[in-house]
Amino acid sequence: MHKCPFHSESTGIEAEGEINNIKCPACGEYRISNVALEQIARLDSPPSGWQDIVARGRLISTRDTRLLNA
Repeated sequence: MHKCPFHSESTGIEAEGEINNIKCPACGEYRISNVALEQIARLDSPPSGWQDIVARGRLISTRDTRLLNA
């Protein structure tokens, strides 16, 4: 999966082997690791705090997604 798991109109590419660059009209642009993307893909909708993490503009890691699911 190389796009936003919450919005089908998003696009994305895998870059640097483990990192996905995603452009989503609803969530914004973000970079996320493959493992973190798999973790949030299990959810039906963006978790509380998702927009805050995307807005930081840094790589979204498994640590970030674990905090969202806590």
